[in-house]
Amino acid sequence: MPRSLDQKLSAILPLMFGSLCLFFITISLYAPFFHKRTPISSLNTQDVSYAAGGLAADINDDYTVDIFDLGILSANYGKTITVGSSDIERKADINANGTVDVFDLGILTGSYGQHVQQNLSNRDLFLNEVQINEIKSKLSTEPMKTAYEELLQRANTALSSSTTYSVTFNGGPPAAADPHILWSGGDLKSARSLEDTLTALTLVYRLTGDTKYADKAVSLLRVWALNEDTYMKPILNKEQEQGGNNLLFMEYGVVPPVYNASLLENYPGWQPYKQAFYSWARSMAQVMVDANVGNTGVGIRRLMTIAAVGALLDDSTLQNYAYTHVREMLDTELDSDGSIKSVRSRNPPPATDGVGVYYSALWLNVGMQLAEISRHHGVDLYNYTTPNGANMRKALTFLWPYIKNSGSGWPYQLEGQTPQQITEIPDTVSPYEIAAGFWKGSSWESGISLRPLYLTGGLGPVTLTHSSGVFIPIDTRPTPTLRPTTTPIPVSGISIVSKASNNTYTLVGGGTQIGQQVFSDRIVTFANIPSEYVGLTLLQTPVNDRTISNETAITLRVDHSVTVYVAFDSRVTGSIPSWLTSSNGWTNTGKTITIDEEGKTHTLFSKTFSAGQINLGGVGLSTDYFNYYVLIK
Repeated sequence: MPRSLDQKLSAILPLMFGSLCLFFITISLYAPFFHKRTPISSLNTQDVSYAAGGLAADINDDYTVDIFDLGILSANYGKTITVGSSDIERKADINANGTVDVFDLGILTGSYGQHVQQNLSNRDLFLNEVQINEIKSKLSTEPMKTAYEELLQRANTALSSSTTYSVTFNGGPPAAADPHILWSGGDLKSARSLEDTLTALTLVYRLTGDTKYADKAVSLLRVWALNEDTYMKPILNKEQEQGGNNLLFMEYGVVPPVYNASLLENYPGWQPYKQAFYSWARSMAQVMVDANVGNTGVGIRRLMTIAAVGALLDDSTLQNYAYTHVREMLDTELDSDGSIKSVRSRNPPPATDGVGVYYSALWLNVGMQLAEISRHHGVDLYNYTTPNGANMRKALTFLWPYIKNSGSGWPYQLEGQTPQQITEIPDTVSPYEIAAGFWKGSSWESGISLRPLYLTGGLGPVTLTHSSGVFIPIDTRPTPTLRPTTTPIPVSGISIVSKASNNTYTLVGGGTQIGQQVFSDRIVTFANIPSEYVGLTLLQTPVNDRTISNETAITLRVDHSVTVYVAFDSRVTGSIPSWLTSSNGWTNTGKTITIDEEGKTHTLFSKTFSAGQINLGGVGLSTDYFNYYVLIK
């Protein structure tokens, strides 16, 4: 007698379940191999096409939801996502609920076999899709029209040229150094030529949609960064620095390729090489993070490289590192008059003596590009003001008359120097094109006589992409902001009466939450908070006030009894400030809170206050430490 459907299902379901379990066990064993970097040598023969689609379940970014994504999810199943989780672990948490679980599996199985949609967006370094569309609409308007015509000419010249660029093509530095690292001779010229050519090709592709320009750009990127025989390596040790190598020149070989890779982010012809390029870029950024350099031209180029790679990889750790340290650099570098301390007395080429106008302009070139990258990620470096009242606009304003008047009257000329005539050339004027776009209506907008302008080391044809005619606010950016996403609860019954500086102190109701910004002047967030302190009112203090040693640094007023917790930097090995000791009623709770700046912790000291006035002192710490912040219960 034929079996019923129910009987058939009863017979096969156990087999199906057992097979599925075996499948997941197998996938779990092999999953770690699914996300390895593709060997560079094998990239030359890959030829993959991708259909349109766009799905969060495409964990490994190969434009298809398939067995490899399932394997990665299986290998990470049950993991809790924390600040220290890897990029791939975060992607496995498809619904971003903090755990790789059955809900993520449901999303993946529901979209299994589908292709990822290509939308020609990019990982937002200097441009996003909204800005690119704005540029398209202005290509017939001057000065963008002339800038585009020049760009198109360079792109068409590149199409007919067989020239490629590599750090290995120029003989290299002395024999002690690796020929795969960039040095200051012919390699630097190659890096700059690559930048000009790449930027022309990728921008023309994005503005026209013509894939022949993108294909040519892909071939150049492969030679520069991926092919085994020709790729650029990071500088790893002192021996490799012989022959003029240093971190300054690394930036020229990293940021332009990273920027152009961001413009190719979703181009199908780039997909076989994208993950390998990500690994290359990360290795460059890691060298920059590990480098011990001062607040000089090298220092700011180092931070720009880290910020650019962080934006390409969508890596908030790298971005937070760059934006935090550039603020500290601005605090150190910008004098109250707007001059840049480390470069204002340097000698411009080709003279053996002279003034620092030229080098100040080069510093601002990088500073303005950093400000533009940060703007795309919710961080305002344009208007960030140092404790002495300086900011980027003040630095630009200070330098402008000396650029317009050939360096005449420069106040920081060293004794015995002969003034060098500084003419209005692109290297000195280019940062003002960005400034004129950001601060529309400024005197710079009409004061720039040289156009179109080109900004070396990253952004490129700045008149086409960032002049006032096309510069628009970032209000629809596709990348998430680095700012906290928690909604503060209004604070009542607590107020700030006075403080010992003009820096910002902010009360945030319910502010002690994972991911919430800790300080008022740094993009540093909470990583781990003991449960009993979650949801308390947070007083965000400025890191810049860590050096204040006043007995009373801030005064609060409360209309009810409260317990105050002062979070003091756990790295301090000496005695704590006298006002925070047990003799003044404070108790060391032994509990710590972790912030995401390399896992640093703060120890909590508590004291209960009745309604009325609360005085908290300064800590008088060096710039090696963080300031304290305050929790109120």
